[in-house]
Amino acid sequence: MVDYTVGEQARAADEVEALPEGAAIVKMLSDSAVLRDRARACR
Repeated sequence: MVDYTVGEQARAADEVEALPEGAAIVKMLSDSAVLRDRARACR
């Protein structure tokens, strides 16, 4: 797992907010977050 800096996270959030409504990547990022949470639970 990669630890991102606060600055990197803020930049990514800004970029996601700038995407057009319904952009497929937003759903993909959400799915990735769920998988990360599940992986953390397995530790």
